Amino acid sequence: MIGRTFVIAAGISFIAAVITSGTAQIGARNAPVQLLHLLAMR
Repeated sequence: MIGRTFVIAAGISFIAAVITSGTAQIGARNAPVQLLHLLAMR
C-alpha cells in the first residue's frame, strides 16, 4: 500500500512538473512510458 501510494504521488508530481514546464501535450503522450520507467527502477 505504501509503495503504491508513493508511485501515485510520484506520478502526480511528474504530471505537475510537465504542466509547469509547458510541455503538457508531449508529457501526456509520454507519461505512461515515464511511469513504467519509474516502476522498473524500483
